[in-house]
Amino acid sequence: MSTSASWPAVLSAEIRDNPIFKAKDLHNDLCPDKGFESQRLRLVNQLAEMIGFIESIYLSLPGHLLSRQPEHDDLTLLEHLWHVRDCDCELYGLRIARTLAEDIPLFASVDVSNWPTERAYMCQPAPAAIRDFVDVRQTLVTRLGRLNAAGYARKGRLLALGQEVDVFDLTEMLIEHDRDHRQRMVVILTEFATKPLAVAP
Repeated sequence: MSTSASWPAVLSAEIRDNPIFKAKDLHNDLCPDKGFESQRLRLVNQLAEMIGFIESIYLSLPGHLLSRQPEHDDLTLLEHLWHVRDCDCELYGLRIARTLAEDIPLFASVDVSNWPTERAYMCQPAPAAIRDFVDVRQTLVTRLGRLNAAGYARKGRLLALGQEVDVFDLTEMLIEHDRDHRQRMVVILTEFATKPLAVAP
């Protein structure tokens, strides 16, 4: 039996030293007194960072860790991956696209809590989720990087809250969602690095 000793040490160093693994404080970046160009740049950069984060984890992670159940999270790393993929494709990214294409679209609440079971995330291949996420997120980053102030000011309505949101707001929601899952993934990775399972040689 062996414990893949090199992987935990490498991961611990990456978590400690690599800024990709550190979610930034969005509220410090999006101050009202900063100009449009500055705010757009910060939004787009933070959206793009999630691509590097996902690739850094999942392209090098040993396969048996994707399905390992963490001690303090309901989702495995594979389920986190498919969740962020589906939220980009079918929730946050879709809302931004509709707001840019429609006049004040209406957004109903979406219950994503059952997606891991309903969509059998644990049976889905990680490479497909990575590929889809990177493609969809890069397309969004490119589009928002070229969008002018009038585009960011376009509005939709969240029916559950009864309030209007603009493209800036929707993008912030996506970044907050990124931050939540980045932090949770880092906690899982740290757990796995400090408590490696014995694996057969």
